[in-house]
Amino acid sequence: MCNIPYIYLFIYLFLVLDDNQCLSWSCDEVCAWIQSWGEIYSTYIDGFKRYNVNGYRLLHFVDNEALWEFGVESLFNRRVILNGIENLQKRCGIQLSSRISSLNDFANEFDGDFVPSLYLSDNTYPNTMSCILQPLQNNIHSKLYNRILKWLGSLPNDIDIDKIELIHNAELHRMFLQQIKRTERRQKQQEFQPNLNAESNPIERKKVLNRLHMLTQQVHHNRPVSVIRVWHGCKRTILSKLLSDGFAALSRLDKGWYGTAMYFTSSAEYATKYTDPNGCLIMCYVVLLNPFPVITDDAPPDVSSSSFRFYGRGNYSNYQCHFIPVAPVNNDTNWNFRPPPNGVQDAIYDELAVFQQTDILPHAVVHLKSRTTSSISVASDADPEKRFLSKNEACEIEDSLMSVTF
Repeated sequence: MCNIPYIYLFIYLFLVLDDNQCLSWSCDEVCAWIQSWGEIYSTYIDGFKRYNVNGYRLLHFVDNEALWEFGVESLFNRRVILNGIENLQKRCGIQLSSRISSLNDFANEFDGDFVPSLYLSDNTYPNTMSCILQPLQNNIHSKLYNRILKWLGSLPNDIDIDKIELIHNAELHRMFLQQIKRTERRQKQQEFQPNLNAESNPIERKKVLNRLHMLTQQVHHNRPVSVIRVWHGCKRTILSKLLSDGFAALSRLDKGWYGTAMYFTSSAEYATKYTDPNGCLIMCYVVLLNPFPVITDDAPPDVSSSSFRFYGRGNYSNYQCHFIPVAPVNNDTNWNFRPPPNGVQDAIYDELAVFQQTDILPHAVVHLKSRTTSSISVASDADPEKRFLSKNEACEIEDSLMSVTF
């Protein structure tokens, strides 16, 4: 019943569904009611079916947190459904729940890519909930899996994907949202305004910031700040500590070419240089206040890295982080990446040096493996064995979801 073609859906609703009898609706009828809001809402019915949400449960137990658990990641879509539930409650004379009618709590002021996409129930890591995506078993998982594949981009030829895992550390998430609020206030304050005219080559530095701005446009959210999606490569042995305790300890591992900081990059391919073929890529979001653009003047190609302007130092002046477009020096594609002498247009990758843990929110982990086939390994709920999803199949799934608005 939940797979009724859309051309017949409203005819079905008119003939069968009776709002006055909503307390007696079956789970299938609740799913049909959810579908009536539009095509995007049909992607959420798996969550309602998983918990067998009938009419009584819909009107008495479904609130904002439950919708989040069902996979309704969009704040706007949650509001639409909750408003519909409220109207049904009024029709049936049910006392309204303040939790349902009010979405004014702190977390619900935020919506976007950095908001958890579904309820996570695994306790694989301390202080962190997680969920391994099963794209062959679950429509919502399939959508999220292919979205992350798109963000991931290309990887080195000797590396493939083992699995993709969503993660949620409630403490780090709360601190990140608070930092967004703090950044919104600070970006209006004079002491945090950049003064690039006091630096060498301000024109080139502004070009660097333009490159960064383009990256922030790839992250969708509802706050008046800039947020960038970045990657951090690590070995599996330290993954648990990073997810449970945060990235702060990383700034003490070495002095750092562009500052003693936590390092990220917008390129997953570049991030693999800092792990091994069986390591991990942590996808994070970083809120930006006033990044300082690092250019070749600060890190020339012909000097030791220890002579770099920001080597082993903290954040420069009142700048929150350092952004560095880089390219290999003398074709050394292993480790010697520096700002290109001829300008940002020659940069292949980039690095982001972040100095505060609260600016960072881990969101997903891509577990890697050495490539032995041209396939993507996906764990199946129905079969303890690994089955392989070919890249053509993955592209077909992505194409079928192109019309879905995230």
